[in-house]
Amino acid sequence: MERITKEGLQNAELKNSSIHVRPLQIFADKKRKNYCFISKLISSKINSSQNLKKVYKKSITKKFNEMILKKGSYHIKNILVYQFVINQPNVVNLKLLLSSDSFPLLVIDYIIPTNLYKNNIKAVESSIGSIKKLKWNEK
Repeated sequence: MERITKEGLQNAELKNSSIHVRPLQIFADKKRKNYCFISKLISSKINSSQNLKKVYKKSITKKFNEMILKKGSYHIKNILVYQFVINQPNVVNLKLLLSSDSFPLLVIDYIIPTNLYKNNIKAVESSIGSIKKLKWNEK
């Protein structure tokens, strides 16, 4: 996958009322139109990560309610992961909210064309399984 750096994302911050999803990295396979976005979840109005998690999960459920195929939570190497599988027109979005004491709340979005989803799900699952804690270095 082609790697797009943080410098190319300066104006790409997505806003949702009191919550901001600030992209940190984007990985793209432009040929197949597969994308992986890694973002930091922030808020100037919500002071605890616990409350921020609740508000974010509620807003995702409200925004994509009829499109959510599956949601759940699990742990990967002591990182709590909340997962939403969202079936949008022409694409499937696997949205992961990662929660750990070692780093701020992160969101990973895998965007895959619906017609390629079945062929790519094993690669996505492998990518998710490789998630691990690294020392957080705020820039």
